[in-house]
Amino acid sequence: MLRRAEETTHGRMADMRLSCVREIEIQRDKAVQAASSFRHSLGSIRSLADQTLTDREKLGKLKDDLKELEDDLAEALSVKIGKESKSATLAEALSTTTTRAEQLKKKVLDLRRKRDEYAAFISEQLVALEDLEEKSSQDIIERKKTEEAIEWYSRILGFRVECVQGVKFIFNKIDPKNPDDEYSFSIRLENDAYKLLDCNPYLEGVLELLQDLNKSNNLFKFARIMREKFQYATLKGKKEEVSLYVVR
Repeated sequence: MLRRAEETTHGRMADMRLSCVREIEIQRDKAVQAASSFRHSLGSIRSLADQTLTDREKLGKLKDDLKELEDDLAEALSVKIGKESKSATLAEALSTTTTRAEQLKKKVLDLRRKRDEYAAFISEQLVALEDLEEKSSQDIIERKKTEEAIEWYSRILGFRVECVQGVKFIFNKIDPKNPDDEYSFSIRLENDAYKLLDCNPYLEGVLELLQDLNKSNNLFKFARIMREKFQYATLKGKKEEVSLYVVR
């Protein structure tokens, strides 16, 4: 609509300018004719003067019309410039909004990626926790079985364990005649291998048994065999008067 108004205004101005040019040319011709006629007839001077005055008035009116058209054009241009400026501002705001939207979109995608990573990590931790809880439950069961076995050994077989430099296994109820007599051996784990610290009384073949222990890692089997060895030595009357045997 603005463009149509501008085109109409421009058309009117062009027409008015053309009309003014034509009118000026006409008046110029008339002035020439009047000057020529003045030489021939003084009577026509007043008529020409009046006509010239009328023409001047018309020219003044045309100038006023032209100024009005120029004012309309200036106003139209001002409105157009204002709208173009507003349009540029809106375009800039739209560009800024689009850029911000892209940034927010990237941030949302990044947050979703991190959420998925955290969810996967938490899922892994939950699985690990479930495995740990299951293993812990199994360890508790095994510990309970071990405690029950130790209690049974202590109550029935006179067995107890003391922690000194290593682990000391103590037995009584070996000799039926002297059930309170104690038999013991001590071992220590060094560099993933068991080492015999002492054996009281000393038993033949104990080092070979220790080698088997390091292969099987079955400590309770080793303790059971050692008790049987003590018992066998006592029954055979081979208990030696040795208070302490230390492997250096």
